[in-house]
Amino acid sequence: MRLKTGITKSKNESNMATEKMNKKNLFPKYRKTQQTFYISGTIGTDAQSGKLPEDFSKEVMNILKKFEDYLTLENLTKNDIVKINIFLMDMANYAELNEVYSNFFADAVLPARTCIAVTALPHPDALVEMDLVAEVPA
Repeated sequence: MRLKTGITKSKNESNMATEKMNKKNLFPKYRKTQQTFYISGTIGTDAQSGKLPEDFSKEVMNILKKFEDYLTLENLTKNDIVKINIFLMDMANYAELNEVYSNFFADAVLPARTCIAVTALPHPDALVEMDLVAEVPA
């Protein structure tokens, strides 16, 4: 493998470099700038076990709970969320999604939202993925 420096690496060294890159987190959980807070695509794995629940509502609630936890770490709240993108594997779950979503935001300003049906998600068993953008108050 030829690097920008012009040094050629052996196949074994190249494989080790690829393994190191794969271990690097290419999807940070979130990123904050002075004015904006972004949460990367998040799935509903359980915070303790790391496994997806069998119940769709629980999967959605796990995502929203993670969002709330990340926001709290940065001294933000649900009211700071300005946009959520939702990626659903099956629009048959749309009504159930809305029920959990509306309960979660019952005491907050609803953010703008997009909900898109997709044919696949990075985790093969996930039924939903979400990301968000929040405003950082001055």
